[in-house]
Amino acid sequence: PHDSVYSLASANLPSGEVITVATGTESVVLFTKDNGLTWSMLAGAGLELETPWEITYHSGLPATGGSGLFLIGTERGIWTWDPVADVVATLHTGLGVSDRHILDLESPLPGANGPVIALTVQGGVYLLSASNMTWQTVLNTGPVYARRGAVALTPNYDAASGAARKRDLYVTASGKLWMSRNGGANWTLHPSFNTTANSINDWMIAVIALSSDYATDGIAMLGRVRFDTAAASDHGEILRSGNGGTSFTQVRQLGSGIQSLICTPPGPTGVRSWMAAARAYPGTGSYAGTGVLVSSDTGFTWSDFGNDQDFLLEDNPGKLSGYEPLNFEQQLIAVADYGTRGAVMYGRQEGLFLSADEGRHWVQVQMRVEREFRDLDTSWTSDGYRAVFGAGYGVGTMLHVPLLNYVNELQIEPQMIYQRRLDVSPNFVQDGNVIAAGNVTLWCWQSDRVPNA
Repeated sequence: PHDSVYSLASANLPSGEVITVATGTESVVLFTKDNGLTWSMLAGAGLELETPWEITYHSGLPATGGSGLFLIGTERGIWTWDPVADVVATLHTGLGVSDRHILDLESPLPGANGPVIALTVQGGVYLLSASNMTWQTVLNTGPVYARRGAVALTPNYDAASGAARKRDLYVTASGKLWMSRNGGANWTLHPSFNTTANSINDWMIAVIALSSDYATDGIAMLGRVRFDTAAASDHGEILRSGNGGTSFTQVRQLGSGIQSLICTPPGPTGVRSWMAAARAYPGTGSYAGTGVLVSSDTGFTWSDFGNDQDFLLEDNPGKLSGYEPLNFEQQLIAVADYGTRGAVMYGRQEGLFLSADEGRHWVQVQMRVEREFRDLDTSWTSDGYRAVFGAGYGVGTMLHVPLLNYVNELQIEPQMIYQRRLDVSPNFVQDGNVIAAGNVTLWCWQSDRVPNA
């Protein structure tokens, strides 16, 4: 079983603390304050009952803690988390009642006063400003085919400026690309991307990324994907613009569709790096010999520095476990203190990966909370105590006898630490049987404390 990660966001708080939040398998939102060494679960206001898709952080949104908000997009609306006050709340106001399945969210860089932009599966495009905290509809693209849609905005957005590229918005859905040069007041369909994709064989734009200095250099990139029936595989390409999106030129083709694309701020080396990752797991199938790509010359040339080898240890990549609609969701982010550490995180269906050297090389990061349990059942023991059994997802099957303050893992071979379901016999006092199902097999454990027949 993979500890899948679908979306990531990171914040550098005034205290100097860096918090990174991830959406993952089994409707879980986790956060870390130590670069992924340990994780805690985020819950409240019903968020724990939702299926999270996207997450972003906006430093300028009003919050009790005074340090902005994380926004978590789900299939039924948007939740916020104040990381200082540790308050979770809903933020649905302005979203259509039947238009709350969030596909993408994007915020400007910390310190910028731009809005949050959101795209729904139904094609609704919404903006949220700090001044009124209500979602405003600015565009509708129509239903997004195959969930291939994305949004972007000027990273150093200036709401009061009339200068070029200070208030640009980009929206893509079903292969088309819309642009606004005035903060969403007016939209133009790009002449080079004006054909609707209605088949997986058509080119679709899966991701948009703008330079962290976009207002000055005008660099924008698109990641595209299509399925090639003849090759029985998907293909991808990176398109680059150096004129604020007026025109695009292909700079790289790949044996798998581009699903993640970012531009970092200047790192420890002083360079803004572009990074790209594909749908296929690094080094597998039609993507063999290719890992996470990095460009240090504004996207003209790309190299993976041989980092496809960093991903070799993952067990059974591409197995597509977890929630099917999210199988191909993924994201690259520059961790909030990238300028000093050069740390990048890459989340995808197979797990979370961390680079400490501006994307050159990667290690996998443990995402599971070892205390997570998938199922519980109870019974009485033969000596009259209440026993609680738990199907652990990282610790095996646990037995807890509260009155005896007893906790232990059931000893059984072959060991199966990732479990899904558990059932205790209704006649446990007499037969002592427990059945558990998980990633290895279905097995039965029998207590050695049952009375003799």
